[in-house]
Amino acid sequence: MDKFYAIGGLILIAILGIGIPWLFFSYLPKKKFPMIEKRMDKFSEYISGWVKLGSALFNLLIGIAIIAGIIYGIGAVINYIDWGFLNSEITAYPISCIPSESGYSSDSECNGKIFVAMTPITYKVYADQQYVVASQEESSIVRLSDCAIKDRQNWNCTEKNGYYTSQLGFTDGKYFDTSDSSDIKFVTKLEWECFKYNGHSIGCSLSL
Repeated sequence: MDKFYAIGGLILIAILGIGIPWLFFSYLPKKKFPMIEKRMDKFSEYISGWVKLGSALFNLLIGIAIIAGIIYGIGAVINYIDWGFLNSEITAYPISCIPSESGYSSDSECNGKIFVAMTPITYKVYADQQYVVASQEESSIVRLSDCAIKDRQNWNCTEKNGYYTSQLGFTDGKYFDTSDSSDIKFVTKLEWECFKYNGHSIGCSLSL
């Protein structure tokens, strides 16, 4: 804090050191002091030049900031558009609950609401053949054949694992999977990005 006071003091001294003499000589009778008048005119031109340069640089920085903001906005829009319709794909974005200091509650839900983003799962939908191919980074590709498919955003497939049967799919573009535990949730891409960079649910999703 002392450094800020010192810097502020130096700035104030500089302003007073330049401003007071300039005001003083500006109001002197210029006819009696022609040399002072000439020097003041040169001094005014010098200050005016720096002011114009500062103004030009400021406008340039504002322009760069506006252009950068526009580019960032366009990039964000492009990133969050669901481009899967181009090749009949749709993606599920899972997040996983991790234990907080208080641990898990009796119904296996995470008390601390601390989540981490998991690897997205991409589904390629073959509506004519009535099957779906699931792929996930660093995992094997799985074909789901016991399916009822209307379109890319509306389908369900049945999986059998021993005595257990589960269903997964999309309804109006929203993913569901009856086999997943309460520790795994599925969110939108925008929410998933938030969890990816923040690692918690505060401000990322109101549904958790």
